[in-house]
Amino acid sequence: MPQQLKFLEYKAAKGFGFLADEAGKRYFFHINVAQKAGLSESDFVANASFDVETETGDKGLKVVRFLTTAPSKAASQPPFSKKPTSNTSSDMAARWSDFSQKHSEQNFALKIQKVRLFDQQQFFDKQKLDLFKIDGKNFRPPAFDDTWVKQLCDNQYEAAKSLLGADNLAEPLELASSWRMAVGLGNTSVLETSMTLHRTYGIPYIPGSAIKGVVRSVVIADNHNNNEKEAIGNEQFCRVFGCPAKIERTESYFREAREGRLLFFDAFPMDAPVLETDIMNPHYPKYYGGDQPPADWQSPVPIIFLTVGKNTRFRFVIGVRKTEDRDLLQVVWEWLQKALTDKGIGAKTAVGYGYMMEAI
Repeated sequence: MPQQLKFLEYKAAKGFGFLADEAGKRYFFHINVAQKAGLSESDFVANASFDVETETGDKGLKVVRFLTTAPSKAASQPPFSKKPTSNTSSDMAARWSDFSQKHSEQNFALKIQKVRLFDQQQFFDKQKLDLFKIDGKNFRPPAFDDTWVKQLCDNQYEAAKSLLGADNLAEPLELASSWRMAVGLGNTSVLETSMTLHRTYGIPYIPGSAIKGVVRSVVIADNHNNNEKEAIGNEQFCRVFGCPAKIERTESYFREAREGRLLFFDAFPMDAPVLETDIMNPHYPKYYGGDQPPADWQSPVPIIFLTVGKNTRFRFVIGVRKTEDRDLLQVVWEWLQKALTDKGIGAKTAVGYGYMMEAI
């Protein structure tokens, strides 16, 4: 029997959504059914209404046919309209959800950092945000375009040459992950865990600040007995990494604050990276939460997180601004290679994550 239903939510990644009647009952629909009536994903926006035929299936109520080829949108507004129909949090979430669902497949960072935040049903019900099922089978790795990723990596290197000049760059260091790598695991996120993704391109990458930090910590540990005060008294260390005027009562080599002469560029993947799920399994969640002592009767709570897969190649680029600092390039290149292959980068290096090897 024909009836009119209002749009409730649509999951672009899965190709289905829900409509609702005045009583709040939810009706499942698949985008293929809508497309038969000439509708598209862009027609499913907040407050849109549809004339449909429904039936009760094995899994509940569902739409079997759309009768209207043009939904009623009189009360709806496009995302970011200058004159929204309402400024309530639920209406704002609905408009943002419509916009981000359309564009999230093009940018994985947008997909996991924004779309999940404004999944309408979870927003209204205040349910826990969850990117994965416990078994991880709900996660579909993004299919990054290999040609596009290679072009981004090459463009970044060309930009570095344009900025500093080819003679002021060291030979690019090309390494591959020897196993999985987790960079940005503890970053702020709407999920329990995170990953460093380029905010414009949506691909995983290694920030230059992280690379510099790893090399600096390895140099302090290996060359200066893990003593930062000793390290800042070394001229080469201060030239490379910069240093403050002093640490407590220990003065640096230059006795004034200096910025480092070396530039560490972001490391981009050289090929389309493959993302994989992994798991942490805290056995004493109430102990870590500060509520109870560790005990065997507490249930483990698996935490799924994202990693960059094995054999993902990255290009590491360093350079200097001034000709007189070129003598630093070779030594820092060697430090960089040693740090990444012997110490690793990112989270969980103590259990084998983040180590690099020569790229094949």
